[in-house]
Amino acid sequence: MQALVASSDALLREARQLSADASAVMSEVLITVDGVAGSAVEIFATLLHEAVHAVAFERGIKDTSGQGRYHNARFRAIAEELGLEAGRDAPFGWSSTALAPGTTALYRETLRALTEALGDHRDHATALGDARVRRCEVTLMCDCGHRVRPAHCQSIREAICTRCSQRDARRGI
Repeated sequence: MQALVASSDALLREARQLSADASAVMSEVLITVDGVAGSAVEIFATLLHEAVHAVAFERGIKDTSGQGRYHNARFRAIAEELGLEAGRDAPFGWSSTALAPGTTALYRETLRALTEALGDHRDHATALGDARVRRCEVTLMCDCGHRVRPAHCQSIREAICTRCSQRDARRGI
């Protein structure tokens, strides 16, 4: 029994070391069920936004500050290089991104395939009665700078800011 415990402890130490080594050289993008609640264009824009951070990291460029919340002009430059339009969002810098018109055309086939895959996923999840499709943990940002968290994914399109009562506070963060 003692050999088994020692063996499992050694395996756990090795797993932790592998995880630490991987974290030192890799980043991750977590995609949740709620993360695929939007359109293919919105999802692809989010992934491209994250790719901007990856490019900055690989180039040794500091693209954010304030614990990674404030997106600086270096972020904006790389975003534009990768085909995003970057808009200024007062508390978060150049964090508001969307696909530039040329980028949508460039990735037309990818967006078509993603749209098809999303339809298949949503149809399957709905058929199974998957509650996760109905729950939403997306955080939105109102123009007044207040964070808004809709109760359900279906209500994203109808989100109302509790600070200024503005309807349609849809910019995801």
